[in-house]
Amino acid sequence: MADEPVDARLSRINTLWSLVNQANQAGSDRDAQGRLLERYGGAVYRYLLGAVRDTSVADELFQEFALRFLQGKFHAVAPDKGRFRDYVKAVLFNLVSLHHKQKNRLPFQAESQVLASAADTPEDQADLDFNHSWRDELLARTWEALAELQKQTGSLYFTMLDYRTRHPQSDSAEMAVQLSRDLNKPLTAAGVRQTIHRARDKFADLLLEEVSRSLQTESVDDVEQEVIDLGLHSYCADAIKRRREAK
Repeated sequence: MADEPVDARLSRINTLWSLVNQANQAGSDRDAQGRLLERYGGAVYRYLLGAVRDTSVADELFQEFALRFLQGKFHAVAPDKGRFRDYVKAVLFNLVSLHHKQKNRLPFQAESQVLASAADTPEDQADLDFNHSWRDELLARTWEALAELQKQTGSLYFTMLDYRTRHPQSDSAEMAVQLSRDLNKPLTAAGVRQTIHRARDKFADLLLEEVSRSLQTESVDDVEQEVIDLGLHSYCADAIKRRREAK
């Protein structure tokens, strides 16, 4: 299992969360949380893998996380009781902490040394690591949405923005030449600049939609605070302004 590709493990995770979702059909709140967990399971797994640095252990902890959900031990979670991200973070912190304590279990007389050692890990760092995992998942979902939009509309938003991200030193003229060859389609520097500008706007809009979905709210203030907390504000400041003006 340690050699299994990450994509394959994430595929299993998606399947697992589908089962979680099905198991919680009885209540609307539980059903909504199941869908959120299925959608953001990648963030959960990324954090666990970074915290334990062992794919087998991360798989086991993820399954434990899912099992507790299936058993109804997360019944207190609800949109009106705080941010979904904060709830998931608290559960994961406890799960990882318990794992480390069990791993380093010593005779009673040395227990204080174990606790002292565990306390050496800064809580701020753990919080930062989780936020990075959550942010990466939001961005990954946004890229997927942009790629899907390109499939549906025939726009080159994903292609252009992806190329710009991977080749930040290329100017519009260079991009036009290279992408004309790659796509077998004539492109101009002016057209490339215009498409990239529109692609960035669309990416920002899609990112805000993803954040709004994770928060289960349409509140612009709440969405803006979340992107600030996650260090994503620079991606979508203009999109937030557009949202406010549309209200």
